[in-house]
Amino acid sequence: MEKERIERVKKDLRELKKHVHLINTLLRRKTQYLLRIDTLRKSHRIKAREEIEMLEEVLAQMNIEKYIERATNLEKKYMTKIKKLSITDQAIIIDYYINGLPAWKIGLRLDYSEDGIRKRLT
Repeated sequence: MEKERIERVKKDLRELKKHVHLINTLLRRKTQYLLRIDTLRKSHRIKAREEIEMLEEVLAQMNIEKYIERATNLEKKYMTKIKKLSITDQAIIIDYYINGLPAWKIGLRLDYSEDGIRKRLT
């Protein structure tokens, strides 16, 4: 029972990490598209209108809000539990699962070995 619960928590945290990464990627792409649309609107090319419509359609299909909502719900669920841990464990979990830092970078920052970080994550 306990092992299943731990595996479920790990799965949720990995999912949160994926959502955060996906949101960051989508937001960067959205920014690029919006800049491109702005540039196209300033240009007076005939084909600009078609490209603007295509980019706006792609932006509508990205549905970033769905991923943000899901990640926010997962984050709320776990942040209350994470805040009950020691400061070091909080930093490790947040840096690894939410900020997406690799274990060796967290180890350098907190003066732990990579294996030490991995053990604390489990």
